Amino acid sequence: MTVGTQQDLPGLGPLAYGRKPSTLAEQFENFDREHPWLYTALEQLVSRRLASGARRVGMKALFETLRWRHPYGMKGLNNNYTAFYARQLLAAHPEWAPVIEVRRRRTPVALYPLTRFRRLPRPALVARLPTFWSCSLPSRPIVLVVEPADEVLRGYCLDSVAAAYDIVLITHSAPTWERRCIRDVEIADPADEAALLAAGRALAARHTLDGVVTWSEWDLVNVARLAEHLGLRTNTPQVMRHCRNKAAQRALFARHRVPSAKTMTAHTLLEAALAAETIGYPVVLKPAAYAASIGVSRAARAEDLPGAFDFAQAGAELSRESAAVLVEECLEGPEVSVECVTHRGTTRAVAVTRKTLSPAPYFEEIAHSVDANDPLLVQVGPVASSAVRALGLTDGIQHVEMRLTDAGPRLVEVNARIAGDLIGQLVHLATGVDLARAAADIACGTTPDLTRTRRTAAGIRLLYPEVSGTLTARHLSEGFAAHTPWLRQVHWLREVGETLTLPPAGSMYSARVGFFTVTGTSTRQVAQRTRLVLDQLTLTTTPNSQRSHLPEAGTRA
Repeated sequence: MTVGTQQDLPGLGPLAYGRKPSTLAEQFENFDREHPWLYTALEQLVSRRLASGARRVGMKALFETLRWRHPYGMKGLNNNYTAFYARQLLAAHPEWAPVIEVRRRRTPVALYPLTRFRRLPRPALVARLPTFWSCSLPSRPIVLVVEPADEVLRGYCLDSVAAAYDIVLITHSAPTWERRCIRDVEIADPADEAALLAAGRALAARHTLDGVVTWSEWDLVNVARLAEHLGLRTNTPQVMRHCRNKAAQRALFARHRVPSAKTMTAHTLLEAALAAETIGYPVVLKPAAYAASIGVSRAARAEDLPGAFDFAQAGAELSRESAAVLVEECLEGPEVSVECVTHRGTTRAVAVTRKTLSPAPYFEEIAHSVDANDPLLVQVGPVASSAVRALGLTDGIQHVEMRLTDAGPRLVEVNARIAGDLIGQLVHLATGVDLARAAADIACGTTPDLTRTRRTAAGIRLLYPEVSGTLTARHLSEGFAAHTPWLRQVHWLREVGETLTLPPAGSMYSARVGFFTVTGTSTRQVAQRTRLVLDQLTLTTTPNSQRSHLPEAGTRA
């Protein structure tokens, strides 16, 4: 499948004009688009320099630090780009204006490549180095990342970790885009426990590993086993099994008096019918151990139950952990998620994500927004923390979903990893808190930095067709993106001519056409800007007959 980014939009980059970049600004625009993680790395370096007492920070010095840390990921980094990155940093952090050196210096030693320093005696070198540059350039901690998933929705996680750690990787196929971030790799299917442990041992024999982390929902249990096997910090495999099984979660919530939904397990349609009668319609049916809203639907009355059960059972059959179906009380009210960070048993709710769902009976998530000033955080944060404690989670990142009912917040489920759909990136854009970096810090036994450096808002809109069929058109109005700097990204997942299939015959994997992200000062402004973009989008399909597009077992989100 081919994908599109902002470079496909009018006025953004050489592809829009059909020629090579001719100006330095165009060259930088292309480089920045191809290396989005580099800005984040520079931002983190400046923050650390200032925290260590630096009074001035030179951009070229930061460039050299990154070249040293990522010798294979810096191709094309031009020293002439320092001014462009400096302006970006100052736009986001005006308080850094007295610190960041914007003017180009001709000969200061601090801006020379490292090879120039080798000619100086060590005392002279130490005397002439700025306070923000470590003289010894110590090696960085090494993190083992298991299954980084796709670049489109998870690439920012790996880039963020790579800005602070050296990465070794275990993945099911040969790395491609990941190569810019990694030092070493073992190819193994994380679903195969024996193969995963063997790959982990091989990497541990070649490197001193400080931690292991994954943001893959499907691999949480096996990665916990791997961490235990290697003697690294982790939640227990049993705790992670509970996080993968919604029935187990409900039992623990009830035991610890965390408000949730009434739930019963069913393996047959008859059992589902008895459960629905006991709980009372409407009910929600879902796989006991799957994700991505696959197989989840609402049955408003008994006549809806057979179709809803078949839909849930088809999703449940894809699960590694359980083929059971849950019949649950239908919680009424807006759905939100709370993004949490847990370290040594203490949980902190760092952001609230407001969600927009598709029309009933399905629960496809079509939009998310994060506002650093959302007053709801005070209300839902304690409920999310109590759910994390009930499951026995002591470390890591949690994506806690709940409904805001008339009786108060009630739990839907806890996911023991960074949320999907770029929610982690939205949190970073809105608050400055880096969840991927926090996950790596916790895995290595380091207290994560959860300091808020921004107080803005960000959102994503996931694009679905109105009907299943063949995609016949998808584009943004010409010239619109060139005048909307708050439109952060537009990404197409499908090409014209491809087939799109909505539930129940399909899922998010077969239905989504693309997405875009926007920023603003508040949730309200993000919503307004989202509507503006939607007004400029063309998305049309020609209906045809549906067929099942549920993902095969093991498909990775």
